[in-house]
Amino acid sequence: MKIPVKTFRLKSRLLILTILLSWLLLAQIAPSVGQSDRLLVVDDFEVDQLPTGSAAGLGIGFVTWSDGSPVSVTTEKVEVGTALALPDQSGANTVLRLETTIKAGGWGGFTHAFTNEALDQWVAQDWSSYEGLSMWVYGNNTGGTLFIDLLENRPNGSKVDDAERWSYPIPDTFSGWQLIKAPFLEFKRKDIGNGAPNDGLTLDAVYGYALGAVGSIEMGKQVNYVDQVTLYGLVTEEMRPVELRFVSTTRPVVKGGIATFRVVLNKAAKKTVTVDYFAAEGSAVEGRDFILPRGTLTFEPGTLEQQFRVQVLDDGKATGVRKAVLVLANAQGAQIGAVRRAVMLIRDPHDADPNLITDFDEIPPFTVTTGAAFTTATIAPENPLAQPDQSGSESILKIDYDSSKTPAYIGTRFVEARNWSEKSGVSLWYYGTNTGQPVSVELLTNKVVEETTPDAWELVWSDEFNDPAGTSPNPAVWRAELGDGLLNENPGWGNAELEFYTGAPENVSTDGQGSLVITARKIDPAASEKVCWYGPCEYTSSRLITWDRLEFTYGRVEARIKVPYGNGIWPAFWMLGTNIGQVGWPTSGEIDIMENIGREPATVHGAIHGPGYSGARGLGGKIDLESGRYADDYHVYAIEWKQDEIKWFVDGENFLTLTPKDIPSGAEWVYNHPFFLIMNVAVGGNWPGNPDESSTYPQMMAIDYVRVYQNPTRYDQVMATFTDDFTGWKLIELPFSAFNAPDKGLDLEAIWGYGFYLPAQGQGTVYMDKLRFLVP
Repeated sequence: MKIPVKTFRLKSRLLILTILLSWLLLAQIAPSVGQSDRLLVVDDFEVDQLPTGSAAGLGIGFVTWSDGSPVSVTTEKVEVGTALALPDQSGANTVLRLETTIKAGGWGGFTHAFTNEALDQWVAQDWSSYEGLSMWVYGNNTGGTLFIDLLENRPNGSKVDDAERWSYPIPDTFSGWQLIKAPFLEFKRKDIGNGAPNDGLTLDAVYGYALGAVGSIEMGKQVNYVDQVTLYGLVTEEMRPVELRFVSTTRPVVKGGIATFRVVLNKAAKKTVTVDYFAAEGSAVEGRDFILPRGTLTFEPGTLEQQFRVQVLDDGKATGVRKAVLVLANAQGAQIGAVRRAVMLIRDPHDADPNLITDFDEIPPFTVTTGAAFTTATIAPENPLAQPDQSGSESILKIDYDSSKTPAYIGTRFVEARNWSEKSGVSLWYYGTNTGQPVSVELLTNKVVEETTPDAWELVWSDEFNDPAGTSPNPAVWRAELGDGLLNENPGWGNAELEFYTGAPENVSTDGQGSLVITARKIDPAASEKVCWYGPCEYTSSRLITWDRLEFTYGRVEARIKVPYGNGIWPAFWMLGTNIGQVGWPTSGEIDIMENIGREPATVHGAIHGPGYSGARGLGGKIDLESGRYADDYHVYAIEWKQDEIKWFVDGENFLTLTPKDIPSGAEWVYNHPFFLIMNVAVGGNWPGNPDESSTYPQMMAIDYVRVYQNPTRYDQVMATFTDDFTGWKLIELPFSAFNAPDKGLDLEAIWGYGFYLPAQGQGTVYMDKLRFLVP
């Protein structure tokens, strides 16, 4: 329901009548009055009690919200001449009083969700003819951030809070009353993960406004006051700039189909409008997954819509969902509106082959290697390495090995056992070089774990980063996430961060001196086509994850790291539960091994986040240096993780221990299952605050090593062998009966990994493809 703008029972109808009569009088006797003098009061709080109600279970009227910390909103009478009196106040006045407790990273505030007179419907107001929103705000000079949010544009018939949020920051760098004027053109969209539409700030359906505080620093217990919330200025249709945007933020398409993207103008232009479009970041790659050369749309005068089409390819394989971000850029004759990006969601119609282990279309997670290096290679049908009956390009595994001194080996370990009991064996295509040497396939079974104390745990995996300068992270272990979080349906990564993540060497590569370096850079938005949630990106960085590659349950996880420094910088070494794709965050669990924010150069934090205790309500602790800052040198950050217990360490000092007894009553301990690693350097956000004039770039996080220790673990290694006595491709079939099972037998219900021993006593290159199960 949408109603015209009106006040809520405030000094109210008499004041409105006075304003309206004043406008009429001015229109008659002073036609030259400026457009900015046009005012309409939304709230002046001249009520004894702030109205509240409920619409389909949603709180409406004046409601409060927070991270779990105390928050309240009331009204307060203010007399002339008192400390709370507004400038030029001439009589008794009533203001809104907002009381919050804002810790670093915390948040709280109030919303006025507009209602009907009966307080049982959430209604909208039309603000589209106004220039901005003003209000008197009483600040406390905390150095934190206050903000105004607009709640706008809900889907028709909605019963939940899925209104868009548009936000305007107010630095709390003043004491006492200050008149805040917030032009609507300066509001930025805020994604709060509520499934809101995203079609720009039209202002023709405003469902409310909010004022709150976010803890870019510890703001503490505080009281803010608000009065005279007022719309100001006049915006006519002729004054509105011509804007263009995507019609939809997401376009699903099935492999082999065509995706059509519509681009519209908000009004007809008098001159020709052009805009470029192109594919940017994504798991879907132009040329492999779809065809989209860079192009230009042209809107002749009077034209309101144009479109372009994307041909999506189908390789016939089950690859799962893939995504690509499409971008509008370089508009001429119009501005680009809020929806300047759209995600192409490529759905896979093919069922996964239950008998395919891997076809090496991507780098496999062979995290255990000796005397061997591997990559994938794309082979065209006309290539001499093409397989029999190959009709299109095929990705194969290429392995360079040296077994002249020790056996050459590559393999993977499973974090949880896999049941292969319904299979009868394995097969693979192998490209022989007629060495006459044996090649063995290994299976790991009958896992035995020796429960010991942490000082007896054994190193099970490490990355020492001793590669030549400029080497990218090992793709069998680390995957670089891309963009600003849009591909993860989480723009700004849920924290209003400013960085755009890449896997480019200028953002992440080895330094040639034994460290991997993640570099956050400030970039020129005008010279880059990278787009973030707030507009053209201002920073790039990198975020590495080991999901689906290196995962583990329990042990000591440690890294030796030298963190960057400066306001707005946010380095972290942390973990997420591998089930995040099924249950989401925070039910997956999050373990923060190390977080440091630039405004706290001598402080490191450790924490956990789970259901009912996430975000600013996460549980954790910190450790401070006695002198200096953590950025001055390398430090070892670690956890010792057991069932129902996690301990945090910096340079061997245990500064935090958490168990299920420490989480809120009724909450769930979600840390007794597999996790994966993450390393990143964020820039800006709700917790660290944004960079300021003192911040310098580039900023670098150097990682000397990452190591994982666990209880001593033993497996039965069972192998089947064939001889490399042929040249070219050959299908190798190895029934499980061919494997040298131990006395206790080959337990196919619990396979813990597999690997390959390459031709013995020599050097060379081998190729493999299509590792599959044999079935009875």
